[in-house]
Parts: sequence; C-alpha cells; structure tokens
Amino acid sequence: MDKVNIFAPASIGNAGACYDIMGYALDYVGDFVTLEKVERADENIIWGGVDGPFAGELIGVPYTENCAWLVCNHIYENYFDGRASNFSLRLKLHKHMPVGSGLGSSAASSAAAAAAVIELLGLQMGGAQITDSLKVGESAASGTGHLDNVCLL
Repeated sequence: MDKVNIFAPASIGNAGACYDIMGYALDYVGDFVTLEKVERADENIIWGGVDGPFAGELIGVPYTENCAWLVCNHIYENYFDGRASNFSLRLKLHKHMPVGSGLGSSAASSAAAAAAVIELLGLQMGGAQITDSLKVGESAASGTGHLDNVCLL
C-alpha cells in the first residue's frame, strides 16, 4: 500500500448532562487526510497543503503548527524507524469543517492523520500511544492536550 485516504468525523464531546463524560461522532461532517509514500526527501513528513471548503481558515498557520502534521510527525518519529525507510510521507489535509466550531475540527484532523499514518505504515500501537500522539495535535490547536472531541474509529 502506497496511499491512504482517511475520514474522521466531527464530534460532540460535551453531550448534555454528561459533560465531558459522554460524546458521539456525527455522520457526514468531518475532515479527510490523504497520506502517500513518496521518494525519500529531506523531511520525514512533507506537507502537501490543505484544501476544501474551510482551507482558508488555516491561512497563516505554518504547517509545523498544523495539528494533522504534528500528529503524523509525532507518530512517525516515535513509533516508526524512518531511518531504515527509503521513503518520506506526503500529507494533505482536506478541511471540510470550520475551525473553532465546537465540533472537534482539530480533533478530526488529528484523528484522521493518526489513522492514516498507522494504517499506511502498518503500525501496531496501543490506545495510550495513540492518545499521547493525539494530545500533541490538541495542544497545538487549543494550548492544552484535552481529548474531549477525539474519535478514532
């Protein structure tokens, strides 16, 4: 496998009276990530950019501060021995939900990136390793590594 496309749904993590205890994913709303192996480059994770209806909301955010790139890079550097590989990975974010909507926009980008790199590289990761990686993305987006909107399917 040389390429994957992953969808991660928007979510509601503060559901009614169960605030921060119960949440759920939404159908048809979320972000997509495309990740593909490319010829070895100077970077492990090459930023392929962002497109989609809400891509404009990320203008001015350096890719090294984008939660999808940060999560993908964290997993690559901590759970994959890239030194032994002859490829880099190109990450493209397809932003289909507004930033700051309260529906887990950063969490959807982070979860899609995590699922993509795990699948493409065939990694075996435990839940604690995945959540530690997702916290990196949430920290970049909100300043703290809360996971109230993260859904990994």
